[in-house]
Amino acid sequence: MEYLKTFSLYFQALGYSAAGIYHFVNPKFYLRIMPKWLPAHDFLHLSSGVFEILFGLALIFPASRLYGSWGLVALLVLFFMVHADHFVHPPKGVAFSFIIGRFVLQFFLIWWAWWVGKS
Repeated sequence: MEYLKTFSLYFQALGYSAAGIYHFVNPKFYLRIMPKWLPAHDFLHLSSGVFEILFGLALIFPASRLYGSWGLVALLVLFFMVHADHFVHPPKGVAFSFIIGRFVLQFFLIWWAWWVGKS
C-alpha cells in the first residue's frame, strides 16, 4: 500500500505541475471553458496555474505535503463549480458525455488529493 501512495504522490505532483504549466503554454484551452460570470478570466486562470504548480510541488516534500494536498482539494472544489456550470452553459465544441465524465472524475480527484495528504 505504501508503494501505491508513493506512486500517487509523485504522479500527482508531476500531473498538477504539468497542468499548471499548461495554463501558460495554452491559455485558450482554459479560457474557453471558464464560465462567463467569473470576473478577470486572465488573472483567474493564470493564478490557478501558479497554484497548481505550487501545490503539486508541495506534495513532494513531507514538510509541505499536507498543505499541498489541502491546497489541491481547495482548487479542485473551486474547479468543481466550473464543471457544474458546464451542465447549464456547455462550452462550444465540448461533448455532453465529456462534461458528465469530467464532473464525475472531479469527485475522485478531490478524494485522491486528500488521500495522498493523509500520510
